[in-house]
Amino acid sequence: MPTEIQVRNSNFVDAGLTDQFFADRGFTVTAKTVVEQRLQIVLAEELDNGEMNEIERDLINALLLLEMDVSFGSETETQAERRYNRVIDRCQRKRIRRGFESPPASGDVFGLDVDSQARWLRLRLQRNNLVYPFRILEQDNRGGIDILDVGDMNAFFNDFHAAILLIEDETTQIKRDINTEPGAAGSRALAVTYLELPGNCPAIVNDLGI
Repeated sequence: MPTEIQVRNSNFVDAGLTDQFFADRGFTVTAKTVVEQRLQIVLAEELDNGEMNEIERDLINALLLLEMDVSFGSETETQAERRYNRVIDRCQRKRIRRGFESPPASGDVFGLDVDSQARWLRLRLQRNNLVYPFRILEQDNRGGIDILDVGDMNAFFNDFHAAILLIEDETTQIKRDINTEPGAAGSRALAVTYLELPGNCPAIVNDLGI
């Protein structure tokens, strides 16, 4: 049985997932193609965000399902929903990497990643002890804004807070809708509509699969 490391570090055949591997387990060529496509999506996610733990879990689960002779040709509704939710999670990460604007629609973009969030929270706690005007650099470090006083700092923090809450709330809601929608086709339609909204992630709609 190939390991998840073999799959990650080599191509499909080199990892041992040959036509014979599938034939020995009663899988059709169609089922093999479906599995291969899903593993390719997982590898694309690895390149997109560099998060190894989730990738390894997905690969292990895929290979365990093969070993247990669970057919990938007849995906359950729950399996489809989980696949859609992983794509929604990718969109959330993409939106966070884009940062937020403060003031809104100003064109001044600041970080929303974990390190940036910690930085803004520290500034919030220290706002009464800072020397103003206080310079805050933009996400690309090429520009910035001058915070003139505590009121400006509060306004900046409110913009940050509103941006991260919006992304988190929208992600939570669409995943809830996907999980409660009857039928995989309806769940996929919801995911497509969400991803294609302005400012979301239309470029990864195809990763939802069919």
